[in-house]
Amino acid sequence: MKEPAENIDSPQTPGIDEGAKPKLFSPHQVLLGAFLGGPPAAIYFIKKNFDVLENHQGVRNILLFGTIFTITILGVLFFLPEKSPNIIMPLIYSWLAYYIVEHFQLSKQKIIDSATYRFESAWKVVSVGFISLIAFSAIIIVLLSSIGSKIDVSKEMVTYDQIPASIKILENTHKEKAFVVFAFHAPINAKNDDSGDINLEYRIINGKTTFLWLCLSKKNSMDKEAIKSFAAANGISLIEKTEGGVTYLLSQDNGITELGIKIIRDFYKVDPKTELSVFRDQG
Repeated sequence: MKEPAENIDSPQTPGIDEGAKPKLFSPHQVLLGAFLGGPPAAIYFIKKNFDVLENHQGVRNILLFGTIFTITILGVLFFLPEKSPNIIMPLIYSWLAYYIVEHFQLSKQKIIDSATYRFESAWKVVSVGFISLIAFSAIIIVLLSSIGSKIDVSKEMVTYDQIPASIKILENTHKEKAFVVFAFHAPINAKNDDSGDINLEYRIINGKTTFLWLCLSKKNSMDKEAIKSFAAANGISLIEKTEGGVTYLLSQDNGITELGIKIIRDFYKVDPKTELSVFRDQG
C-alpha cells in the first residue's frame, strides 16, 4: 500500500464544490465501524477509501489480506479459552483498521485540511457497521451449526447398566466441553403421567465430569423440580442455573454416575432391557 500524494491535501486545490467533494472515512470512523461490524466492516471502509483515492493496489491488498485475516479470526474464535475476554479480538482488528487508514490513507486532520475531500456521514458508519454485524454473526452461526452437525450422532445404543462405561470414555478424552447424552422415551407410570423424551447429559466442565439436566425438551422441563428432589434424596445437590434463556440443573458431586442410573431405573421405571440412544462429542 502506498500513501497518497501530498497534493491531495492541499487547501489551495481550486474549483471543487463542497457538495461534490469525494467522501472519505476518517481513522476514528473506521475504528468505530470496525468495532461495531467486525472485520467485514473494516474491509468495506478501507476499500471504499482506497477506491476514492484511486489506489488500485491498496484495493487489491485489502481484499486479499482482509479476507485472509477474517478467515483467521473465525478460526481463532473457536479455539479461544472459554473465559477469554470477549472484547480483546474486536479491539485488535479495530485498532489494525485504524492504523491502516491513519498511515496508508488520510488522517482526520489531513481530511480537514484538504480542499479535495470531505468526511463520510457518521450515520453511514453506524448503518454499515450494524449491517456487517448481522452478516458476520450469521456466518458465525452457520459455522457453529456446521461444526455441530459433525458431532457423532451414530446409532450407538446402550442399556442403563452400561452408562458407567460410556462416562469413562468421556472422562478419558480429558477435553473441556466434551459430552455424552443418553436419550430415551419415558414410560407412563405413577410418578410420571405424561410420556415424552428425556435427555440426560454428562459433560466435562473445568476439567470435571458434570451431570447436566438441560430443560430443552418438554419432559426435562416438566420434571425439573421432581428431579431436584429425587437427587437430594439420593445425597446429590443439583444447582439450578439459567444462561442464554436455557434453564438447567448441574452437579459435580460424587455419585453423579449412579444418580443417572437411578433416575432412569427408579424414577422413570425404565425396563433394564430398554436401549438408550447415545450422542457424543469428544471435543
